[in-house]
Amino acid sequence: MSPKSINMKDGRVVSMEFTKTEQDLDGNWYDDPEQTLTLKADWIISAFGSTLMEENVVSALSPIKLNKWGLPDINTSTQGTSEPWVFVGGDVGGVAETTVESVNDGKTAAWHIHKYLQQQAGFTVSEIPKMPLFMTDIDNVDISVEMCGIKFENPFGLASAPPTTTGAMCRRAFEQGWGFVL
Repeated sequence: MSPKSINMKDGRVVSMEFTKTEQDLDGNWYDDPEQTLTLKADWIISAFGSTLMEENVVSALSPIKLNKWGLPDINTSTQGTSEPWVFVGGDVGGVAETTVESVNDGKTAAWHIHKYLQQQAGFTVSEIPKMPLFMTDIDNVDISVEMCGIKFENPFGLASAPPTTTGAMCRRAFEQGWGFVL
């Protein structure tokens, strides 16, 4: 599916229209205008390798402050910008180098979007992202793993793969809760 249009009502997003993407016998991709889909939406999140190459797109970001590379100036702890209601991550954030990091940017932004919206509605939200406070029997299950005589409480580890090709990637994995790297 390819974006076709954004439908507005009273200055607010109400839906987004898409055209089906087809491939012809020669392997070329095209949008089929006869096959469309409209999805109701309140918000639209760009999440597909976005860049800021076109001047009209950059000017549309005003009043968001940009850094010296022409990207939104972000708080990497929250993915927030100079505007309290705008959050960015992945390619447009300019920090992520991998899909794994971009996904984490989305998770970080999601928490802080939740926090922002809850506070706008007058609710108190913890400064530290956390799950609801409850305990069930499943929390007592030992999920640790043992490798080469070493016990890892967290069974989730990274093996030799693109997310472990640099020390920085391994560091970020540990910061996000991964248990070990092979």
